[in-house]
Amino acid sequence: SDDVTMKSITGYRDLQTDSYIDIDATTLQLGDVLVALDQNQFTQEFQLLGESGDNVNWVIGAYYLKEEVPSHQEAYADDFLQYVGLPISFLRTIDDDLQTTSYAVFGQVDWAFAEKWNLGLGVRWTQEEKEYFRTTSTFSDLLGVADPAFEFLDSDDWSDWTPTLTLDYAMSDDVTLYGRIAQGFKSGGFNGRANTAADVSTFDPETVLTTEIGAKTVMADGRLRANYAVFFSKYDDFQARVSVGDGIDFRFPVLNAAELDIKGAEVELIWLPIDPLTLTAQVG
Repeated sequence: SDDVTMKSITGYRDLQTDSYIDIDATTLQLGDVLVALDQNQFTQEFQLLGESGDNVNWVIGAYYLKEEVPSHQEAYADDFLQYVGLPISFLRTIDDDLQTTSYAVFGQVDWAFAEKWNLGLGVRWTQEEKEYFRTTSTFSDLLGVADPAFEFLDSDDWSDWTPTLTLDYAMSDDVTLYGRIAQGFKSGGFNGRANTAADVSTFDPETVLTTEIGAKTVMADGRLRANYAVFFSKYDDFQARVSVGDGIDFRFPVLNAAELDIKGAEVELIWLPIDPLTLTAQVG
């Protein structure tokens, strides 16, 4: 109708890559790796957008994602160890597959409740389901290194509500002040670098609460724009990749740090000195 619009957004991506990595950057075979990835992703989003009177705009919607990421990896290190001057062969193969399904519903209302004032309220509910399979084998003529294939399979799901609140005040046609509070969510997962049973681990979702205040200004008859912002983000259960050493064995799990804080300020300038030319500058 004149007041309501239906929007459908469909996306598909297929990505195939073969990455050859020479970690040690020498002619020796110390850390040569092949990572072959075959990823496909399908997304579908529906939005219903509308307005009520002259001062209320709203949107409600639903989102779906299905992603499959199988990969094959090979790690070579024949020159890493030697026995009586002869190289000792070493090959590790890895095959894994991560499947992610994500569902979400969301809505937001923007309300011009008074002259020069605008309030935005939004909320999103997200659920993600992940299933991960990994198998790895090590081949070497060094006694005690070669081992049978190791594999593990795990699955889990997580969900969260993430609201947002925005308040704008138009001091004039050229100056707008705003404040914003938003909650973010990132689902948990599994250690994708596990080569033994001791390496198997999972990690929890991380959340972030971000507060931002700022100003957007226009000067010189619209030819100069200056935007200012000050922000603070507080993470809980931040997902951090760490290195754990145990003799000559190293593991690289993802652990949930207790918290992480980020704070800062930004200034952005956009200037049109003449019609064909645009100059931009940023500092943070």
